[in-house]
Amino acid sequence: MVIALLVIGIGFWRLLSKPASAQPPNPTGPKTVAVVKVVRKALKTDSTLQAEFIPYQDILVHAKVSGYVSMIRVDIGDRVKQGVRLYFALQSLADSV
Repeated sequence: MVIALLVIGIGFWRLLSKPASAQPPNPTGPKTVAVVKVVRKALKTDSTLQAEFIPYQDILVHAKVSGYVSMIRVDIGDRVKQGVRLYFALQSLADSV
């Protein structure tokens, strides 16, 4: 009885575990597909979006000495690095008194 169940189980296992390649090939031959001619185009796309810039960090800027500013070397939106001179002072009020 055990041998009969074992033989039946092996038969079902071999029947269900057949690979898909064991099926007969498609008799209709190769399939045809649609093709499109390749056209060279620019990959650039321009988009106009509405947005608002919110600063990452708000800081207070104040002078260490008093005086007059003779030249401002930066404008709104310019990127600056630490140590870059933003303005030139013409005269210090401490020197004129």
